[in-house]
Amino acid sequence: MTLADDILSLVTRKPGLTEAEMPSISLAVSAISSEVNSTCRRLIREYRVERRGNGGPGHPFSYHERIVNRA
Repeated sequence: MTLADDILSLVTRKPGLTEAEMPSISLAVSAISSEVNSTCRRLIREYRVERRGNGGPGHPFSYHERIVNRA
């Protein structure tokens, strides 16, 4: 299982987590903040995860599973 798979599983089970919360909940011990950050950004570009919020220390971004409407 890759870090991307772990993040996707995590945001599906617990939507609304921030990047800072992810490693402490269930990701591999080797996952560090910069790896989580870059993987989240890649998942956003791939339309697999969406980011909500304003960002910044007081209001960090939260991550959610991206639901694609198929018509």
